[in-house]
Amino acid sequence: MADQDPEKNGKTLRIIISIIFVSIIVLVGIYVIFFMQGGILGDEIPVIATEYENITADKAYEIFSKYNSSMAENNLIIIDARVLYKSCPSCLDSLYRVGHIPGAILDKTLDSEAYYQDLNQSADILVYNQEDSSKTESFCNHLVGHVYGNIYNLEGGYNAWKNAGYPIETGD
Repeated sequence: MADQDPEKNGKTLRIIISIIFVSIIVLVGIYVIFFMQGGILGDEIPVIATEYENITADKAYEIFSKYNSSMAENNLIIIDARVLYKSCPSCLDSLYRVGHIPGAILDKTLDSEAYYQDLNQSADILVYNQEDSSKTESFCNHLVGHVYGNIYNLEGGYNAWKNAGYPIETGD
């Protein structure tokens, strides 16, 4: 039998260990891509909002319908921000009772911090005023960087939604 060179055996062992190490790194990378970041089996990892989007009533209804047709937990928060339209709280209550987007929260204070979310929560947020969406832009800007999900500002507000013939809710 031929004598085995210990130096050659050490080099071969280092090559085998390097191949195993690289293989493990590649497999972990594949696992992360396909299973942990919304790939084949994983849930989506929440991403913090870096901007908001002004959307039409048609786009708002598309988003609204997607969440309402889903059997999953409702991850859409609809904020009725007509406090920017009327300055008297009793007027807001009557406006809300007369009609609002189904599921909307009547917010009389517009404290954006109330909607700040931690990493374990993710929800899209739709904000609307009576008709002037420029009044809700500042509120949407306050949400940016603090919520995980998309922020939508309804152009034309409640009037655009109602005029497009989309469903409204009455009462409290």
